[in-house]
Amino acid sequence: MRTYLTLLSSVAAVMLGSSSCGPSNAPIDLGGPSGSRSWSENLDGSPRRGIDEGALFYLGSTFMIWTDASRGIASRTAQDSSGVRCSGVTYGEGDRNLTFECTIDPDGRGRVVIDDRNFDLAAGRLFLVKTRSDRFESRQIDRDLKSMSFGAVVPKELAEKDEEIRTFFEAD
Repeated sequence: MRTYLTLLSSVAAVMLGSSSCGPSNAPIDLGGPSGSRSWSENLDGSPRRGIDEGALFYLGSTFMIWTDASRGIASRTAQDSSGVRCSGVTYGEGDRNLTFECTIDPDGRGRVVIDDRNFDLAAGRLFLVKTRSDRFESRQIDRDLKSMSFGAVVPKELAEKDEEIRTFFEAD
């Protein structure tokens, strides 16, 4: 019986020890909190879409979609040792909805698909999307998303300070 218990405890020790030798299931550092938010900041009745009202989806400082669709964003995210996967939809006017998905490796490299268009995160991590025309218009820009803390900062204030973001959303 003693030999059996010794063997059993040895097997248990090997099994417990080997579980830490495999791939880690620890979450990947996305550089901050993740989430989505929509806003409407204009009280005078003529909002500038994407600036005074809009919606965001963000994965820390790794990836962000900023859209003029103020009806919100629904999304889901899965994360494991192989990376992060996300998918979602932003609700445009009428029945027009924009879909997106992302795949991000643990080292931060990845791809994004917005309305069937493919993008490489190496070219920029911020995606601006206009939904008000017959066709969705998107632009990938390179910004340091670590400086964009959307928990405390209003997107309107950032758009006012960033000429490229402001010009994209104001142009017809």
